[in-house]
Amino acid sequence: MKQFNYAYDSNIFLDRCPDCGGIWADAGEMLQVARHLKPDLDREIIAKGLIVNPYLEQMDREADTLAQVLEIVLQVMRILFLL
Repeated sequence: MKQFNYAYDSNIFLDRCPDCGGIWADAGEMLQVARHLKPDLDREIIAKGLIVNPYLEQMDREADTLAQVLEIVLQVMRILFLL
């Protein structure tokens, strides 16, 4: 058996057979893997609430303005091509 660190940085060490590629887990290791895979929703919600991008609203306004300008340009081009 050869030990490896599950997900490279989890500090959960599982065993792999070099011949067949099978993976073995000792007592409690599958529970650790499950905890590692399951997101902590409370922590994620709090983190998203703390992330504030002051430029996001400004970028949205600028994108709306750009879309309006492009629509006007397209209308003018349509008129010019019809003449």
